[in-house]
Amino acid sequence: MIVLRPIIYYYVEAPLAAVIYVCLVQYLQVLVFFFYIFSGILSALGNLLSQILEARKNARNGGPVTEIDTAGAARYAIYG
Repeated sequence: MIVLRPIIYYYVEAPLAAVIYVCLVQYLQVLVFFFYIFSGILSALGNLLSQILEARKNARNGGPVTEIDTAGAARYAIYG
């Protein structure tokens, strides 16, 4: 059976390679976590901006102006 190891094992000693590998894995996990957080924030801000622009357009055209739906923005933040 062939065991595939990260390339880093072939260039540094095993204990140091293990530490580097663990740090790399943790870094990538944190990177993905922050991607999820920023994606949710940007989705919520985009939703709020579109609601504000729609309300301004309706106010200019004399249509009914609805209130900003903050619960909708929260849903976008959670699922974004």
